[in-house]
Amino acid sequence: MTARDFAEKIQWLGHDGFRIEAGQTIYFDPYEIGGGPAADVILVTHEHFDHCSPEDVNKIKRDGTAIITEKDSAAKLSGDVRVVKPGDSVSVGDLSIEAVPAYNTNKTFIPKKRLAWIYRQH
Repeated sequence: MTARDFAEKIQWLGHDGFRIEAGQTIYFDPYEIGGGPAADVILVTHEHFDHCSPEDVNKIKRDGTAIITEKDSAAKLSGDVRVVKPGDSVSVGDLSIEAVPAYNTNKTFIPKKRLAWIYRQH
């Protein structure tokens, strides 16, 4: 798959939320969404309400949905919640997901423990 083909599978959901549909349906920080295809994987970067929204996660999760997040967000979510920290890797089906540190360099109130993701499909 070319980078262009892959880019066409990414949909912006508003704010910092995205969905990728490439064999599996993967959501990133769903917030204020109306619903959508059922998620195979939901990635939540941190506990702020506009990134970790249990109401929005519940709109798209199903039995078998893996939710990958950090410990503070995990306390707000239910289901197959897997806690990671920067440097950890987790596999879900044929996906390999690596948590990497991410933060705003111009905002001192955001600690360096925030997550970003490296996603690979086998």
